[in-house]
Amino acid sequence: MGALTELYLVAFAANKVEGFAQMQIIASSGVVLFAAWFLPQPWDLLVGLYPPYWAVRAYWLAVAGDPNWWLALLVGLAYMLAVLADSRVTRWHALAAFGTRLAISWSQVS
Repeated sequence: MGALTELYLVAFAANKVEGFAQMQIIASSGVVLFAAWFLPQPWDLLVGLYPPYWAVRAYWLAVAGDPNWWLALLVGLAYMLAVLADSRVTRWHALAAFGTRLAISWSQVS
């Protein structure tokens, strides 16, 4: 996961300050999953807009012995695929941006 975060920051952060701000947002996003545990039952689904929630919910259900834990996993998979299909920046654009920035920074070193 760390390598993906680094690729994201190199591809989308324009400078060090912007990269630091984005890193703080990424680092604090785990708090959202922790907060979902304490929300009442219908309100915790609002956290479901954050895609990793569904994997965590499937784990919580499996640990609790709920036989339908796999439904949460399927919802999470479907939601994640929908988010990826809808994203305007594809993996190839991100890799191209990363390669361009790496080439620029590498040429400045030499």
